[in-house]
Amino acid sequence: MIPKPMGDHPAGSRSHQGDFCGEYRHEGELDERFGHNIPKKSSNILRIGFQNIGGFSTSSQTLKDDTIRGGITTWEFDIMGLAETNVDWRLVKEDDKLHYRTKEWWEALHISHSNNTTSPPIKTKQYGGVSIFSINKAAHRVISKGFDPSNLGRWTWTRYRGRNNHTLCIICGYRPNPPSGGPFTVYAQHRQFFNTINDVRCPRSAFLTDLCLEINKFKGEGDHIILLLDGNQDMRQGTLASRLQDCDLREVILEKFGNNAPSTYRRNTSRTPIDGIWASPSINIEGGGYFLFDEVFPDTYHKCLWVDITYITAFGHNMPAIVRPSARRLHC
Repeated sequence: MIPKPMGDHPAGSRSHQGDFCGEYRHEGELDERFGHNIPKKSSNILRIGFQNIGGFSTSSQTLKDDTIRGGITTWEFDIMGLAETNVDWRLVKEDDKLHYRTKEWWEALHISHSNNTTSPPIKTKQYGGVSIFSINKAAHRVISKGFDPSNLGRWTWTRYRGRNNHTLCIICGYRPNPPSGGPFTVYAQHRQFFNTINDVRCPRSAFLTDLCLEINKFKGEGDHIILLLDGNQDMRQGTLASRLQDCDLREVILEKFGNNAPSTYRRNTSRTPIDGIWASPSINIEGGGYFLFDEVFPDTYHKCLWVDITYITAFGHNMPAIVRPSARRLHC
């Protein structure tokens, strides 16, 4: 059974944009995993996940925070990309900011995140934005981070150190839907910014052009690439797939399990995967696939995607286990 989504979704939000929306997928209608059934993680595996979560809450210590923390922990993710974080972090109180609210979630956590800061803040709820969580051992491998240089919050990235100058760069991106009306959609935000700099490009086309420039720059610096993407377009064919293939990336879940994939967005009934995990040729996955709707983060509109890769693939060598010293007993 698929739980019904909770809460209201204002006009102009992702849930009301109709380019991929068919009839709503009713409770009890068939849902399916795709790819492997996710196993218990073995010691030499780096587990990476990605999902459009439909927004963080604008304050901490909420059910949504518990849902995100619980899903990541339960399924043993080392790195999690999150799209549509939907908060203008400039306007939240200090103890509600992302780094503060998550500081005790795990033993170690590194966060890269970005949202649109190209204009003065208007309200705390801001559609769009992305984040990457690197947890425990993965957090200790981080050497740098960054984000979309336009400051539109279209993507963020984290770079990890491996052996013998091996570096892995993971990018998490959100490409806007086509225009659907309203001044606060992600497309409208981008269009407003491009107007101020006399850039006539379509925001969706600009996203692909600018992201590909960034990917090729990272490749030129020697990085191996993993891209976690809500592309709002079919991952199997069309402009998006073609542009990413031109960057010498391929969608690794579809490559392994074939193109007969189910929809990754709940309201789409045409079996169109609009979310994907793309990687450079050096990245081969041990396993991967799509969860059921609501299986990782309940009451959301997208499936969670996952891949397992070996530490050798990610970092050029296996990572040693963390040995924690035992507590010493003091003798008086």
